[in-house]
Amino acid sequence: MQKRILRKAVFFDIGSTLVEGPEISPAKYITRLLGLPAGESSRAGKLIMCREYDGWEELCCALEESFRPLTPQQKTEVALLWNNQETAASEINEAAAVVARFAGEGYHVGLVSNIWAPYYRSFLRACPEIAGISGCAVLSFQQGKKKPSFAILNKGLSV
Repeated sequence: MQKRILRKAVFFDIGSTLVEGPEISPAKYITRLLGLPAGESSRAGKLIMCREYDGWEELCCALEESFRPLTPQQKTEVALLWNNQETAASEINEAAAVVARFAGEGYHVGLVSNIWAPYYRSFLRACPEIAGISGCAVLSFQQGKKKPSFAILNKGLSV
């Protein structure tokens, strides 16, 4: 019989846990921008949070395929949203110290987050110490699934 090795682990979400940023989520912003019913925010969120795009232009194409053609002004707004998200994150006071404390106490530290690529890059710039301490990052845009999906949570446990 194979012996299971148990280890202490702690997982952190990124947005509103380690960093703060814009008051409105990108999914809600896009829902409003496109004039979609509020119920479509979840669909828009899945579209942007569960796929990695090469840039805002590719995101615009995906939005058009899923919803409707975008006006030039809407494309400009998507580009602004993308670019703003690249720099919007700022570390929540003492977040790095808390993460470092867990690591120092012998915990395996990981990140499990519903996040899209531009905001993740912003997190990496705002919190390089946290990124360096984290043993894994299980991110919705890389996994193609959002929390609370068992698959994304299980991935964090298996890393």
